Amino acid sequence: MFSGISEKEIRNILKDQKIENEQLVCVLDEVFRQYTRTIEHEIELKIHESRYR
Repeated sequence: MFSGISEKEIRNILKDQKIENEQLVCVLDEVFRQYTRTIEHEIELKIHESRYR
């Protein structure tokens, strides 16, 4: 779904490492940023499609 880090990679990071709070915040921040970017992109596509119908 995301162009950057995959869900599987996220799960591995969380499973395989002893996660400090700061690291967890960084991982979740990146996930949220990529998710937001994906949603923004989808919205832009819908707007573009609706203009040219």
